[in-house]
Amino acid sequence: MAQQFKKAASCSICLRYFEDPVKLRCSFTCCRRCLPALPTAPDGEGLLCSNCSRVSRKEDIKPHRVLCSLASKIKEMEPQLTSLLQMDPRIRKFQVDVTLDLDTAHDYLVISEDLRRVRIGGDSQERPAHPGRFSDSPCVLGAPRFTSGRHYWEVDVAGSRTWSVGLCREAASRQGDVVLSDERGFWTVICSGGRFVAGTQHPRGLLVQPRLRRLGLFLDVDVGTLSFYHVADGSHVFTFPGVPAAEPLRPFLGPAGSSEDGESWLAICPCAPVPAGLGSLGRGPGLESGDEEALSSGSRAPGPGLESGGGEGDREALSSGSRTRAPCARAPLWPRARPVAAAEGGAPARPPE
Repeated sequence: MAQQFKKAASCSICLRYFEDPVKLRCSFTCCRRCLPALPTAPDGEGLLCSNCSRVSRKEDIKPHRVLCSLASKIKEMEPQLTSLLQMDPRIRKFQVDVTLDLDTAHDYLVISEDLRRVRIGGDSQERPAHPGRFSDSPCVLGAPRFTSGRHYWEVDVAGSRTWSVGLCREAASRQGDVVLSDERGFWTVICSGGRFVAGTQHPRGLLVQPRLRRLGLFLDVDVGTLSFYHVADGSHVFTFPGVPAAEPLRPFLGPAGSSEDGESWLAICPCAPVPAGLGSLGRGPGLESGDEEALSSGSRAPGPGLESGGGEGDREALSSGSRTRAPCARAPLWPRARPVAAAEGGAPARPPE
């Protein structure tokens, strides 16, 4: 994620942090020193934008002071950003053995015998009726229940292009159409066709590396935060603050879509051996400066006016509404989405297409 901040503050010509950035007539921005690299207009008067070929005369080229200040701050903060936005390997000491709870699984979900993998099937599994089962949305909860302490687990998402993974309140409604929103008791990251969204009250588009294969989740019940990490490179994906501990919390998985070979699995990863020599991660004396903020901060990614996954991607990722609906499987299998009354905040939004 730190690389995303750096990219936003870098010149597309020299690939370095902006220095004395200037803006052309078409809003293309580059360093002033990079202007000679742009092609000259056919009449020799002015420069051609490398993106749109619009001509900018000398009087059209203006300094971009806001971007200059922003780039300077990001360059100064790059070491701190890299450190804060990386997963601390010591959180692996809080690994928990998570399995899927069959009594909560929607009847069209196929669950593996070891209770770690789930996908959508084409037929009913004919499971017995249970009051805790998801009735319409293809979702399932995990065990154990979390009531205190810190917990870490990983989910392999490489086998599916559409999914939702996160945390759920024990008492969150599982009947009818499930709306994935933190105000409804679901703290999730949703992926649809390679685009990522955090299920906040106003869904937030996220900047995530497209090669995401394994998602790490770190829950600190006592502090009230749930953080998501890209396990391969340790980068921070998103943090939900204010997760209440008034009732038990449970892992949540929502597979969606079905590949041609029917193998679109989401898989909970078994606990991995913890490398020897990892230091403690406590809250008492000896806690290193920044540990608590890095792992359990109520804030999202720090930065001068930027948030992890924020910016233009927020508006582009979800422009159709203010809620994210649990992704459905195949249209013939599931009833149409139940509209949310206007008094409840408007209709649910579909995952980004």
